[in-house]
Amino acid sequence: MPVITHPILIDIINLLKDLSKWHTFNIMIVIKSDDTDITTKLVYSSSRSRPSKSLLTPELYSKKDLDTPFNIYENLIEHQLTEMLAYFNRGSKEPIDKFTTDTRFSEILRLINENKESVFYKLDNLHSFVNVEFVVLTSRVFKKSVIYFSKFDYSVFIFCKGRLDKSISTVINDKNYVKSFGIMVPDELQDQIKVINDNVFTNEYNIKSYFIDNLTLNKRDSILKDIKLVTNYYLSYIKKVDITNNSCNCENIFKSEILNCRVCEKCYALYSDGSFLSDLDLVLG
Repeated sequence: MPVITHPILIDIINLLKDLSKWHTFNIMIVIKSDDTDITTKLVYSSSRSRPSKSLLTPELYSKKDLDTPFNIYENLIEHQLTEMLAYFNRGSKEPIDKFTTDTRFSEILRLINENKESVFYKLDNLHSFVNVEFVVLTSRVFKKSVIYFSKFDYSVFIFCKGRLDKSISTVINDKNYVKSFGIMVPDELQDQIKVINDNVFTNEYNIKSYFIDNLTLNKRDSILKDIKLVTNYYLSYIKKVDITNNSCNCENIFKSEILNCRVCEKCYALYSDGSFLSDLDLVLG
């Protein structure tokens, strides 16, 4: 089976309990392949699979439909590929041979089997067990695969590099939903993904609750200002603007309830209790 390395996993679990850290760290999981045979046993379904309890706390998923008149990431989704490439480029200068935003398993496998060195692909989420199975499956034909988690929705991007002398012969019928690939997923990997998924859903629920509570208090203008500030912060972040070396005096500080810290309205530097929070890169592996 793929080897999941995580010498600092316990520290990461504790770190993610502080939701403010979610905005200032790049969250990734690294999978290293071995000589496991590539065998699949496809099972189909007439509908999409529900989230797996081993990958997401059920109570958190039940809260995801909490309705609010605001979508904090509405103006950021279109920049999602830029976001993922920015996270990748922060940690690596390696070229990407091919990438696709087509989330169909058949299209991703076609791309992988046609390319020798590296592939970058997208999945809608990692709380569906079949999606995690698919990541493990594709990791078996590369030396190393890295999962990048978006901060804008449930999507993930997977970068696979170091092609092995293997191919995936599985043929997928796109007319039905794949329920299972029959792939064994290590408990270790499931635990890592669950920590991150729970954090994503908890963070989303807290933001929606903040919107609802403040609408009740007639603080619509404050919410809209917070959303605009967060949007600008993320855009500067993914464009790799260096906010640690600028001439801004950070005189106009706004307390962002969404980011759970103070933000300079001019340069978008983040502060907590008067201390600067630097943008750090974090790798599980």
